Amino acid sequence: MLLRNISQSYQCLLIVVIIIHLSVSGAAGSHWHFRNRFQAGLEWDDNFQERQTGTETAIGGRLLVQSRGEKRGNGYLFSYHYTGAFQGYAPHLREDKLINEGKMRFDFHLFKGISGGIEGWGRHKNFIYEPIDYYLISSTASLRALIGWNLTVRVSLQPQQLNYAVNDYYDYTGLETGIALTKNFSRKLSLELGWRHLCLEFNRTAQQGVQPFPERHFFSFAQNQADKIQKYSLQFLYAGQWFCSLSYLYEYNQSNSSGFSYRNHWLIASLSKKISASLLLRFYAMLQQKNYTEPFYTNVPLELDTEKIDSNFFIVDLSRTLTGGAAVFMRYAWYKNESLYRSIYYQKNLLTTGLEYRF
Repeated sequence: MLLRNISQSYQCLLIVVIIIHLSVSGAAGSHWHFRNRFQAGLEWDDNFQERQTGTETAIGGRLLVQSRGEKRGNGYLFSYHYTGAFQGYAPHLREDKLINEGKMRFDFHLFKGISGGIEGWGRHKNFIYEPIDYYLISSTASLRALIGWNLTVRVSLQPQQLNYAVNDYYDYTGLETGIALTKNFSRKLSLELGWRHLCLEFNRTAQQGVQPFPERHFFSFAQNQADKIQKYSLQFLYAGQWFCSLSYLYEYNQSNSSGFSYRNHWLIASLSKKISASLLLRFYAMLQQKNYTEPFYTNVPLELDTEKIDSNFFIVDLSRTLTGGAAVFMRYAWYKNESLYRSIYYQKNLLTTGLEYRF
């Protein structure tokens, strides 16, 4: 069974990360390698409440703390990644939020050409003045095998769970299985083909829509809503003078609750280039085409947090390294995301600038 008390589980994950970090960072002769950064900045947001109409502009503050660490041993690699962030829009206190996200991973050698991996991941998003906090947690077990001709196959199993603090209506448990085939053409160029199958069971009853449309009458089933999601992906990766990643993802969701089945196409790209010894330029973009397959509209929001899933975005980031690990950065971002209700989108523009210290 999946763990129900994800609050305690996630807190344990973060405590373990902190204990390991503190214990090994001061150990003499340790083989750990750390990368940390602290970032502070201001952000201009032309739609900070994620509305479709009647948008408002605000300037807020952002703080970010990140810590990465890894230790290599004889046939194993242990790594962790922690991110803590604060975002505030005074005097709009309802938008203030804290995000803590942590990941631990253990990779190990099994036999010649075969290795395994275990990973735990969790996120806690806390709206300081609103009762819509949530925990999202997952664990992954995987096997990776080199099968010749520079081909690698990886299979994975991932249970996951979402828990909102305000009520149980949006909570779910899920299990995802996956397989990916990677072809390395050279040290710089690779291509990956993947398939994943995700089963989600929500804590709410399924709904069945009844004609005539558009009155959209609904009645509830005795069983809970269950979604079965198929994901097919193709990723191209180049790591040379430019770092370039280009991905296509097709997703098909078949739900037993009216209004939730859809087909989704994603095109995702990222580029980064070191312009000079001190200047780094990065681009990120994602385009989505999402079509619901039923002529019914659900009478409930899809989510409580409009920022939980991105639909379309374009981001350009320019950073300049100064001295002693310090850097300045400027970032522009455009988003067009699905709102709390299906097929209704909001847009926003963000401009962020600030200082960063890496150590």
